[in-house]
Amino acid sequence: MPGCYSITAPYQNQKAESTMNLAPDLLASDYKDLIPETLSPSLFHTIRVVDSWESSLGGLRWKWFLRSNLPPPHYKHVSITNTTHKQMVREYKFVVLGNGGVGKSALTVRYVQEFFLARYDPTIEDSYTKTTHIDGEQIVLDILDTAGTEQFTAMRDLYLRNGHGFILVYSITSQSSFNDLRDMHEMILRVKDIDQVPLVLCGNKCDLVDQRVITTEQGISMGQQMKASSYESSALKNLHVEELFVDLVRQVNRTQPKKEMGKKKTKGCSLL
Repeated sequence: MPGCYSITAPYQNQKAESTMNLAPDLLASDYKDLIPETLSPSLFHTIRVVDSWESSLGGLRWKWFLRSNLPPPHYKHVSITNTTHKQMVREYKFVVLGNGGVGKSALTVRYVQEFFLARYDPTIEDSYTKTTHIDGEQIVLDILDTAGTEQFTAMRDLYLRNGHGFILVYSITSQSSFNDLRDMHEMILRVKDIDQVPLVLCGNKCDLVDQRVITTEQGISMGQQMKASSYESSALKNLHVEELFVDLVRQVNRTQPKKEMGKKKTKGCSLL
């Protein structure tokens, strides 16, 4: 079965727009200039258009699934954006941690790409980038979706040390995923050699009411002990997903000077 890649990209010409309206499947060879070179355009044979919308950055955008001739080991999510002005944009590096199967990838994809990732495909480590506006300021979020197991920890200390903010995810249906949060929190503080970090505690899968084993009160209590904000969310229902990231941005803003997190945008098309 061919692998799938999810791409977000701006319309670049009328030909692409008109062809999309006629057929959902396009020959990738006709649009290879829109596929990042890092994904080896020659490996793709069809493009399936699954959505289109007005971009907050201006212009129409669409979402693709690229079907490859070679099956990748796991889904790869790439975001392409157009940058048309030179300006300083604050960049936030967030790290999402939690046991395997709690919904870290589903939450991240729901926020960044605005759809629900129904298939569970164990993550090694995926990085996502989202340009958005929060409190009237344009910012860039660089979100690292980490592995849910201990076998992929070679770079762990590095990304924990460089992270500006952290989201600890557990499932309200899993006692063990909740119990393991303390060790993860202690690991962050130890690596960063600090007493407190911008932190959000997230009880995911709150739509599974009949399978709940962790109460809302337990989540709030744990958050208070960690000096973190607490939420219950559902990637499936898109409940309290955006709030997680907005809250974390605001926490970082209160603790880190803006000049330390600037990123200069340059004119042209960039792969984020």
